[in-house]
Amino acid sequence: MSERTSERTSERTSERRFERRFEERFDRRSPRRTALSILVIALFVAVVSVGCERAHVAELPDGVLTLGEFQEAKTERRAIVLGDRSLTIEGENGSVSLAGGQPGQVALTFNVQARGDTRDDAREQLDNLMIEEVGDETSYTFDIRPHRSDLANVDVTGTVPSDAEVRLILRGGNVTLSNLNGVVNVLLENGSISYLGGSGSLTLSTRNGNVAADFYDLGVGDVAALSTTNGSVTLGVTDRSNANVNASTSSGDVRANGFEFGDPRLARRGASARFSAEIGAGGGAVNMKTQNGDLIFRRHSLVPPSTVVAPADTTAADTTAADTIDADTIDADTIDADTIDADTTSPASTDTVDTDSMNSTPPNVDTDTMNTTPTDTGDESVDADSAATSAAAISTPSDVAG
Repeated sequence: MSERTSERTSERTSERRFERRFEERFDRRSPRRTALSILVIALFVAVVSVGCERAHVAELPDGVLTLGEFQEAKTERRAIVLGDRSLTIEGENGSVSLAGGQPGQVALTFNVQARGDTRDDAREQLDNLMIEEVGDETSYTFDIRPHRSDLANVDVTGTVPSDAEVRLILRGGNVTLSNLNGVVNVLLENGSISYLGGSGSLTLSTRNGNVAADFYDLGVGDVAALSTTNGSVTLGVTDRSNANVNASTSSGDVRANGFEFGDPRLARRGASARFSAEIGAGGGAVNMKTQNGDLIFRRHSLVPPSTVVAPADTTAADTTAADTIDADTIDADTIDADTIDADTTSPASTDTVDTDSMNSTPPNVDTDTMNTTPTDTGDESVDADSAATSAAAISTPSDVAG
């Protein structure tokens, strides 16, 4: 018991440091942020006074307005040996889609887009965007820093160790995580979060967007905190799960969708609702909170990839006599290598939060041209060709019950 208490105290201390880091970077209410904001405003006024021009407004083919008429793009690939360290990704605008992969290995693809009023302006924004890497004995961080966050966007896809501690600090963009079973912390300012896995310690928080977490299992000692300011919060579990749920909304409904609870308690006052119940025999602790949105429960029958039973091989044995094969009839020229597209990675789009979208094969990470020169002086950099063999995608079943 004392070891468990000590472990939870350590986790809470780590979470508080994580939250302070988020506030330092994005929260304008923090003292440091306020001081920096005053300095930035003063510098902005000074720059404008000498004739700085703002980017022109342009309309995209889908009708969306944006800044800058021209766009430039590039792709960067990074691979490291993470080992037992935690992984942190900090960024401004862009989606993040990560799937559990081989132990100790991280393979990421950064799809960068930048805009400007001219090709040269867009190229300048692209060249000035930095993806910094800093690592030590306990953690490794990818820090995405654009020259102007309103003119640049970075989508991240890839694989990380399924049991790794993963932390994401982002300003805007949807987050999709699948088959991650270690400690997971996501703090997001604008965007939705979708999670599938078996983490025993999970924190998903956004200010503007939906949060959905589907667990393979929940039990004694497991802790999950799911929260948003504007959006719905969804919890999905299997029949194997045992947890105690506490949920609240300032303006919204509680939707059970046929879910059977133990000792359910609901309190309504105006548009607000507070709900508590047991799932199964109880045990794990799940907290769900939103100010403007619904609290949604659902059951599913998903299982971890490692427990999926492969279908039996029913291929009939080859009874063709060897003498009947005429080697001259095999035309090697019929295999056209040019028809093979080596890079099919595309930025993840997670505008809607649905576990079905998480059951597809994770992004195929091409590490042939991977950059392996991080600033960390450790030995975590690996040869890209060897990293490619460990970035195998994990697929999950798609039989989600609504």
